[in-house]
Amino acid sequence: MNAEQSHAPSSADHGARRWSWIGFVGSAAFLWCVLVVTFLLFVPVMKRKFDEFGLKLPMATELVIDVSMWAADYWWCVIPGVVPFALILGFLTYLVRVHVRSLLLRMVWTFFLIGVPVLCLIFVWLSLWLPWLKLQEGLRK
Repeated sequence: MNAEQSHAPSSADHGARRWSWIGFVGSAAFLWCVLVVTFLLFVPVMKRKFDEFGLKLPMATELVIDVSMWAADYWWCVIPGVVPFALILGFLTYLVRVHVRSLLLRMVWTFFLIGVPVLCLIFVWLSLWLPWLKLQEGLRK
């Protein structure tokens, strides 16, 4: 076997790559659903606690609460939008993972697909956790 043959992609590698997009879409859909559930269920509970104690909130926390209140007010638009959003992400991911040869473009798409919801979740949880710590500290005094 020469060097060229050993580095040629096998049909098994190509088949695995062809179906790997399903795992990416499933992971992304799960992360986006966790974000939506956080906005609809968890943030309003934290807002009530912050309001109960009259806590002055940082701008990031106010932004998260505003987005959450919008999502809670318009849940009837948000929830049905999840399925078409997942289908569009699935179709675009299939196109990128199977038909695009550029590694850079595939990496950028993977970041968008997985990285954006992860960064959003980190931002939301940190913006709620830091005021919560401040509240707990104030209650211990």
